[in-house]
This record gives sequence, C-alpha cells and structure tokens, in this order.
Amino acid sequence: MQPIRSRMTSFRTLILLGVVATACSASRASAPQPPLFALAYWEAMPGPMPLPVFDAMALEIRDQVVIAGGFTKAMEATKAIQIRHPSHGWLPIGSTLGEPRARASLTPLPSGRVLVLGGFAGTWGKNAVPLASGETIDLLVAGSSRSIEPWPESLDGHSATPLPDGRVAVACGCEVRVFDPEKEQWSSPIELHCERRHHASALVGMTLVLVGGDPAGTIESIDLRDPEPQSPLRSELWRMGLPGPLDHIACMAVDGRSAFAAGGLDPIEGVSVNSTWCLDIAKRMVVRGPSLELPQGACDLILASHPRGVLVLDGEWRSHGERGNANAAFLLSPIVGSDSRGASAVDGIDGIVVNRRVWALPTLAGQLNLSRRILLRKPDGSIEVLGGYRYQSPDGASTNEAVGVIVDGSAQRLVVDAQGTAD
Repeated sequence: MQPIRSRMTSFRTLILLGVVATACSASRASAPQPPLFALAYWEAMPGPMPLPVFDAMALEIRDQVVIAGGFTKAMEATKAIQIRHPSHGWLPIGSTLGEPRARASLTPLPSGRVLVLGGFAGTWGKNAVPLASGETIDLLVAGSSRSIEPWPESLDGHSATPLPDGRVAVACGCEVRVFDPEKEQWSSPIELHCERRHHASALVGMTLVLVGGDPAGTIESIDLRDPEPQSPLRSELWRMGLPGPLDHIACMAVDGRSAFAAGGLDPIEGVSVNSTWCLDIAKRMVVRGPSLELPQGACDLILASHPRGVLVLDGEWRSHGERGNANAAFLLSPIVGSDSRGASAVDGIDGIVVNRRVWALPTLAGQLNLSRRILLRKPDGSIEVLGGYRYQSPDGASTNEAVGVIVDGSAQRLVVDAQGTAD
C-alpha cells in the first residue's frame, strides 16, 4: 500500500485503503480482526527530513516538529536537531544536542527547556553503549545544552515521568529520583522493592506506578505528595501483579484513579504477548483487559489518549530470537469506571469495570514496512509517524529494489475522528 497523499481523498477510498492495509499486513494476516473504526485515515506530511533517522526523540514546540538525535543510515548515533517549520518545511540543521544520543527520553520542562536522559551512543551493532548522562536544552536555541549530574549507573531501560509541578520522576535500577528543573539537581533516591529496567510507568493523580521490568512481574507505587515531616517517600509493593515477568510494557493513566497497560516481552520465553491490563490505583488491583489481535503479540507499544479511549500503535513482535514490526493500530475503550452501560463485553472485580470493545485502524505498513519509527503525539490529538528502519537482504530483493540498511525520512499523520462510529 502506498501512503495516502492527500486529505482530499474520498472517505470511501480512505476506508478501502485501510481495509487493504489491514488485510495485506503480514504481521496481522492470521489474526481475527475487530471491526474497522470509521473516520480514521493517514495523510502524508511535509518531508523528507534532512537527515533520515530512527530511534530518535520528537516533540512539537510552537507548531514546529523537532527531531533530536537518533541513529542514521550508518547506524551511528547523532546529536543533530532537526526542525520542521509549519510554513517553510524542514530547516537546515543548525543545532545539536550536547552529545550523540539515540533511544533517549525527552521530557518537556516548564521553562521551555527539555530534559534529555540516557540513550545510546556509538554505532548500533558494533560499539553502541548505554549512557548514564543527561542534559537540559532549549531545542530551538543553538548552543543551549547544559549537562546535569549523571545517574549513578547506566540509564538503559529507565522511565521519565513529568509531574504537575514541572519536576520529573525518573525510575531506573533500584531507585527513583526526582529531577528539579529550577536547580537542575536530583533529589535523594527513593528505594524500590525490585530492580526495574524496561518497565512501564504512569502518573495517576500524584501516584507514580511502576509496572514490570523485574524478574517477577510485580507492580509498585509511590505517593509523591509532600510527606509528613520526618516521613520520607516510600514505595509500596502491590500484592497483585502481572501473571509473570514482563519487560518492555506500555502504560498510561486513563483517569484520576486508573491506568492501562499493554503488551510486553516475556524474558524467559523470549516472546511478546497480546495481553492488556486495567489497574485500579487506589485498590491496587489488576484486571485483565481486552486482548490485542496480533498473531505474535507486541512489546514497546505506543499508547495515546483519545476521546473514545486509548490508541495502541506500532510496537515490535519478538519470538525466540526473531523480531519484526508488529504494526499495531487499534482503538480500545478499556475502562468505563463503575458503569457498564454501553459496554459490549464487560468483566469486573470489586467495582473495576472493563469494556472489551476494540476497533482496528488503518495500518501504516507501506512498501518499506519500517520499524523503530518515531511517533509524535500532537496537540490536536493526531499521531505523526516519522522515519523508520529496515534491512533488505540482497537475496530477497526484487529488481531495482534498494538493499542493505534503509532509513526513511518521510512522515505521515494518523487522524482518528472523535465522533467516528464503528457499530
């Protein structure tokens, strides 16, 4: 399927193309398909970026798309910052991070700067190493990077969660520290019950929830409200956790009392999973959510809030040493509180009601079938996908097809209408 090139394409054609994409995607060919959500389509965005990358960080700042770092076609981490202006398109590269990084975290700060943490430096597949360093930077101002105190060890597999007051809670290894952007300093560590890497995190109210990324699949949470004098912040281990060990899970808050988690990698079996879970933070309870209809599961999914529920996108499948792009594209309405009205199939425990309604969205597989793409949650509720990587073996290439490492610089935007119907 070729990318949709114009928003003027008729609605009927958009839906037809979405059906074709869903039917033709190899990663989903054998899975039973939920109904296709109406009024969902992809459209091409200006491009390509000057330096095509994958595993980069992205933000939208004052209507400008900013791509920071990532791996290039040479598989080398770069410190380039690329900016797409709403009127002038991609600008010449004129600013950089303090050091090359790919797969880092990027968290906006109240001052207009951002906190950049960890990631990898070097050449992927050769000498790439995980970083313990971090920096704050104004991505629109050249030369504005300032280094911060490094983490005590590698930040590989960390999570960075913004707090309402502008601070950032970072979890990695056996501790959580809170970064103060005004002082550009770390707090004293909060000790965790379990060592965690490649876990999921979400802030529900002022409770930081950490899911998986440990040998037992546990969940723990920290109430980050100001403690009583002489009572330091402490982490509480839930009595109920996941069914077993899972890494590379995705998680997000869905309201003031609940969180939603999806996918993951079973590190013992080496396979990704289809499971989702709904978490009641106050009761510290976990309820199984709707299954993802992906034949090989998915890990490292992207979750985004939508008026109709939660968007579940992208991800990677893994199976006993093999891996590929899961290309997930779903809209789920997983939680309806204590009211089951309108739920098509509902399970509940102690007042947690789970709506198992799942809609399929048009998939962005495309001719290149790229993975490790950059996903940007835009303020208007749409999702933009930029860049991506794949390797084409000469043995499997067709006539005139590019071979070797392919890094794409194009972008497309997924629009999922809030009033669309799928009944």
